[in-house]
Amino acid sequence: MSNYVVKKKTSKKMTIHYQESEGYSFHPKGANYETIAKVTIVDNDLKKNVIEAKISRDYQKIVKQIYDMLNESSDDSSNVLTAYTELDRLRKIFLTKYAKLVKKEMLVKYLKKLQILELEIKKLMLSVYRSYEMKVDFEREGKSR
Repeated sequence: MSNYVVKKKTSKKMTIHYQESEGYSFHPKGANYETIAKVTIVDNDLKKNVIEAKISRDYQKIVKQIYDMLNESSDDSSNVLTAYTELDRLRKIFLTKYAKLVKKEMLVKYLKKLQILELEIKKLMLSVYRSYEMKVDFEREGKSR
């Protein structure tokens, strides 16, 4: 398997063959990247920026997904439970996949944000449970036997 580094000169591009070392590897997706099977970033600064952008993108995606799920219907407990499991899944990804790749301070910052979201979801779960209890109590009061 051959590995190449593309260096951009002022007027022409040149490729240099190198041995692959440890770095952050990912598989680009999309129509523009069909010919690229794998990208490995070796430069530490670039690796840090790519990983931080990915973490931020994942966090924004989960926040949007949770917000959409919870606003669909307020009385549906399955949406709340799905949002909670997605949040827990993202937390586990942060702790396992990114723990070694980013600084501890950044990981702690996003874990605190996830914890705040978790508290809000738990409040919503409690309110859904209480509204369900009230519906059951009203149904029981109407029956004489």
